[in-house]
Amino acid sequence: MSSEATAAAPTSVGAVGGRVELHGISGIRFFATLLLCAGHATESLWIASGDEAQWFRRDTCSWLKRASKDMVSFYFVLAGFTMTWGYMKRDFETWESRLTYWRRRIARFYPDYLISTVVGVTLHSQWVFGCHSMSLAMFLFNVLALTLLPAWFFGLGEGFVNGPSWFMGTLFWLWILFPFILKPVKSLFSNDTSVSFIGKLFVLYLLALVPFCITFAASAPGAMDTPLLSMFPSWGALHWTIKAHPLARLPEFVMGMGLAVRILTPSEYAEIGGNGKGAWWSG
Repeated sequence: MSSEATAAAPTSVGAVGGRVELHGISGIRFFATLLLCAGHATESLWIASGDEAQWFRRDTCSWLKRASKDMVSFYFVLAGFTMTWGYMKRDFETWESRLTYWRRRIARFYPDYLISTVVGVTLHSQWVFGCHSMSLAMFLFNVLALTLLPAWFFGLGEGFVNGPSWFMGTLFWLWILFPFILKPVKSLFSNDTSVSFIGKLFVLYLLALVPFCITFAASAPGAMDTPLLSMFPSWGALHWTIKAHPLARLPEFVMGMGLAVRILTPSEYAEIGGNGKGAWWSG
């Protein structure tokens, strides 16, 4: 193919301000978000009695609910992939480069997070609609949420009114960690065979399961009475503390980073569908 034809070939990748935009991933985001919203919608459905309704409740709704939980993990993997794809060649060795990156990250998402949280607290207040009451502890926890710190102890708080945004609080801290882990992850995944690459992803998958195995084990009768778990007022508090904790989600994030490194590293598997010596999965 001539250089002119190559230049004219369509692409889903574009560069904006030194960061690579991955436009082709938008379709995956749409279907993942659709499934996530459908799964959450089942929580508030009113279902009539009868055999048909029981089938709908047991099969369709339970499947959507489970799938929506999987989509949360998928989004953490996707976040690691897109961040690494966009910043693979960025140098984060200096504090100036890190601060610039963090400032741009915050500028992109925090205004929406701030507005949605303030609006949520306002609408939840008793003097607006009169349908809810808000204790001082609940109000202070939601004010603290504006700092994004509750991601580290989410389940120990009370009444977070901007519920869906817990994901953004967790993702924010993974963004903070990203400049420090990019170089090690690149070194870890840059020279893998297909077997070693899949093996590393499998290890990360097992690490991602560990926190949720803890919550599953804690659901056993009497488990919450042990000294280690008794600090949590309930199983739900333990579940949400682990679910939203940035370090519990780090293995999923790194899985996505590793996949991006695998695809982008110049080698025999340089790109999916490319004309190199082999496909991206080849060793």
